[in-house]
Amino acid sequence: MNACLEVLSPGEIQAIHEATLDVLSRTGLRLDLGRARRLAADFGCIVDERAKTVRFPPEVVDAALKTVPAAFTLYGADPSYSMPIEPDRRWFAPNGAPTRVLDYNASTPREATIADLIDHLILAEHLPHIDALNMPLWPADIPMTTIHTESILAWVKNCRKPFSMAGYGVMATTDMVRMLSMVAGGGDALSQRPPFIGIVNATSPLSVDRLQLEGLMIFSESGVPVVVGPQAMAGTTAPVTLSALLVQHNAENLALVALGQMVRPGAPVFMGSASTVSDMGTGSIAVGAPETGLITAASAALARFYHVPSRGIGAMTDAKDLSAQCFVERTASILTAALGGTSFQIAAGTLQSIGCCSAELLVIDNEMIGMVRRIVSGVSPDGIAGAADLIAEIGPGGSFLTHPDTQRRFRAEFFMPRLFDRQAREVWEKKGSADTVARAHEEAARIRAGHALRDVDPKILAELERYHEIVKARSVEEFYGAEWE
Repeated sequence: MNACLEVLSPGEIQAIHEATLDVLSRTGLRLDLGRARRLAADFGCIVDERAKTVRFPPEVVDAALKTVPAAFTLYGADPSYSMPIEPDRRWFAPNGAPTRVLDYNASTPREATIADLIDHLILAEHLPHIDALNMPLWPADIPMTTIHTESILAWVKNCRKPFSMAGYGVMATTDMVRMLSMVAGGGDALSQRPPFIGIVNATSPLSVDRLQLEGLMIFSESGVPVVVGPQAMAGTTAPVTLSALLVQHNAENLALVALGQMVRPGAPVFMGSASTVSDMGTGSIAVGAPETGLITAASAALARFYHVPSRGIGAMTDAKDLSAQCFVERTASILTAALGGTSFQIAAGTLQSIGCCSAELLVIDNEMIGMVRRIVSGVSPDGIAGAADLIAEIGPGGSFLTHPDTQRRFRAEFFMPRLFDRQAREVWEKKGSADTVARAHEEAARIRAGHALRDVDPKILAELERYHEIVKARSVEEFYGAEWE
């Protein structure tokens, strides 16, 4: 059975649920989009247009939760690739959308480029424990108005796994949906075999800006799965106690889940978590804090209570380099979140909060995720039935090494590292004494050398390229002029 860490008791989950309903019905959220407020009013919410707030009665929340799918399947740019999103499955992707890159042996990071984005897509395509792609970084060398189409093109050409980006307004989100429909084979195919996840974040406390709401409504209408997620910080943008933060966090989550279901009942959704704590000495975010993993695990427990898949952050660090701090902090958060039952973690490749990424770190995190998966899978009972006979057969002082049972089972039973070194020191020294980061650098180079562009249907590729050219020809004024309000 899967190993599990319960950070909340059933009674505590119920108490958080009841307090959440109180917040939603008495205080509500500020929604900076009139279309969203009007939709909520149509479904029985109480709207204050002057304050732009929406209060959600318990019966509205309950009705929305009844239509959320408890499980669904995510596909990729290659439709034969699939990720069943269901209880007891764990999936992992790179983290965040950092704007800077730490090169191998560099002491300071540099601005990210589209070439770096393609490089991370290539690495993620070939790393076996990276299941999907979050937007791996945010390039500085292309216009903001075309980043979304450039990224989707790069993804389709280089990676078969699912991709995700944030919805930021009408024009960009509509472009994404149109291009994704081309990839999937049409609008109906997009909703039936979605290769993409849209990301929508609340602004804590209890606000959602216009661009995020527009993204939520367009993604939900198209049937593209959406991650809704607060980014609350205990002590500054949320109450200082984790349990009180979870009440606010849960209210923000449920409000966005409800809105998505109002747009399209049955639209697939993840209850997300990017919440953490504040460093009380500086007031800044502290993603490497041990509380980050606890909050993510607790958010997953609440999602299970509502029978909704969960997604959260893991492998988080505030370290600025690939130091001991980097690896201690990221191990604590990814393992706590995974043991806590998080369905899908964005959990690889970033440091300095999520401001910077590293190719070597992505390779190392792939290995760490393999170890985490083994830990979460727990202890199988398969060997119990014949254990006494097997032990008696070998007897005192014997060896199990050459026994057929060992040869038959060890690959499934043990995690077999590809990057981490277990050899004797003498062997390691003879091979050059390369440290883990150096070996990760070599592995990244090997992956790049063996990569080839995907064999994409030329008609689909031409259609995507034509659409990208249309987007490139737009002015900034056209980009922002498409907003609903």
